[in-house]
Amino acid sequence: MTPKFSFVDLYIDYGRDSISATLHECEKVWMVYPPTPHNLQWMAEHRGQHAKLAQGMAVLEGGVVVHTTSAEAIYLPAGCLHAVFTVAGGFLVSMDCTTQTSVWPCGQYLRYNVQAEFEADEQRDCYFLFLEALEVALQNAGERDAFRAWIAVEDVFQMKRKNDRAWVRAARKVWDEYLKSEPLVDIECPCAGAVSSSFLDHLKERHLGWLVDDRRRSRHDMADGDIDIIPRQQAA
Repeated sequence: MTPKFSFVDLYIDYGRDSISATLHECEKVWMVYPPTPHNLQWMAEHRGQHAKLAQGMAVLEGGVVVHTTSAEAIYLPAGCLHAVFTVAGGFLVSMDCTTQTSVWPCGQYLRYNVQAEFEADEQRDCYFLFLEALEVALQNAGERDAFRAWIAVEDVFQMKRKNDRAWVRAARKVWDEYLKSEPLVDIECPCAGAVSSSFLDHLKERHLGWLVDDRRRSRHDMADGDIDIIPRQQAA
């Protein structure tokens, strides 16, 4: 429940999509901005500060104002910056979800390190939420967005590899499941490194090979039934 005239300053919902609706007499005014590189960079630079909306209104791009009553709901795509004024108090019900298009903004959220204002456990959760978005995209005809998102943040993930083996195992499992299915092959890699029939080999070697370190891979990982995502000639 939110009282009349309450205000929530500019923030991002972890990188998930959300649908929200007020009940009864409750009314809200939403200031919403898209997760463009400019806007995400601004949020990263101002994390931990107060009065973000007041500071950002003159410089953030693509903003819209939405007034909602109980007659409608508002859908916020993943990564959207938003602030909320309550002009008539009452209840708000919300549902967070992940769609096949969530993966790109979720990845950019990590790219700009917006999650750094959270506690350590919450920051770690953001990386696992990305894997959830990646899996949804890969399994629901969103491969192009999935490849693009993964490659754009690959350097960040390689740093994550050094201190979170559980995340690496989870990431490997997502890709293993995809590669066991009928992966998309007739595509140009977003890094422009391969096209058509050579794409899968390129993906495994260039963008997924670092997930598997044979020298340190544990028996537990092998017992999980993971497939080897390193091309055979490299693994040898």
